[in-house]
Amino acid sequence: MSTDRTVRILKELSRKLERLSAEQLSILDSGNFEIELIIAPSRSKSSEAGGALETERAIAQLSDYETREEALAALDKIARNKKEAELVARSLDIPIQKQDKLDVLKARIVEATVGAKIRSSAIRGVNSPEAKTKI
Repeated sequence: MSTDRTVRILKELSRKLERLSAEQLSILDSGNFEIELIIAPSRSKSSEAGGALETERAIAQLSDYETREEALAALDKIARNKKEAELVARSLDIPIQKQDKLDVLKARIVEATVGAKIRSSAIRGVNSPEAKTKI
């Protein structure tokens, strides 16, 4: 194997290692693991760019909702399967585990978008009954 090819492969492997979750890294640190290598053709850059744009739109749309229930209902239409939910979660830097179910991913996405906004408002006292009576 040529040196250039080896360097290219090791760089790609390094990029994949950087994406590991904290739990996955702790497994590597323990020394008790097995690595499986799957070789698949890479996705085209145009489809990734289009997917990223759609994902950003979905996140912006979710952030506009006022309640977790509204956001979850919208997310049900946006991410109809686990793969789509994983794309949105990755864009939000939400750690994903292989065994995560679709409903768990959706709950984390809603919490990262609308839930964060609701908690922040509650901490500031905005939209709370006490804040409305003071006005």
